[in-house]
Amino acid sequence: QFSSPSMAWYARSMWGAARWMPACAAAGAVAFGKPLCRNLDTGTDSKPPRILTAADRLPPPSPLHRPLRPQSDPRVDQAFTIRSLPPADRRSGAAVIILPGGNYNNISLRNMHRPIQWLHSMGIAVYVLRYRLRSEMHYWPAQIEDTEEAVRLVKAEAASLGLDPDKIGVWGSSAGGHAASLASSTFTGQLKLAFQILVYPT
Repeated sequence: QFSSPSMAWYARSMWGAARWMPACAAAGAVAFGKPLCRNLDTGTDSKPPRILTAADRLPPPSPLHRPLRPQSDPRVDQAFTIRSLPPADRRSGAAVIILPGGNYNNISLRNMHRPIQWLHSMGIAVYVLRYRLRSEMHYWPAQIEDTEEAVRLVKAEAASLGLDPDKIGVWGSSAGGHAASLASSTFTGQLKLAFQILVYPT
């Protein structure tokens, strides 16, 4: 029993989907002359969705943690990068530097595995920047200075890792989106970025 017609309709819809989805995935079923599913690779209705292979589920190589400025006292300068590379035979040459959010007062490094896995599926290398914080007495522009140093680091080692220095971009969330947008619009010359991904920048 359902408390409203909409709940009953939702249940019937989910039950119907559960019945036709296996057939759709197996043979691209059609109803009323139209396919019941779309090809996720091409956006067309001609084939069923691509099934993930064992290679798509391989865990990424162990990430490399490094201080952003090895010569600095880590008790004062806690900035570091986390580098995570897709397998060498799947690298596209592109890399993205992720700037997490946290209002510049703290930084959220949780759940980084989800965007990293998604980017790796496209052959994109990932660097996560843990920039300096206001709560550590590092006020603006310390965060954009750390971003600049991270871009310099990634571009300097790009060729040795099979990456293209001209395919380096930034991804920023919340406060990190603010730094990412500023970096992509002001960095020039050798530090110029190829693209930006802004997630609720503030």
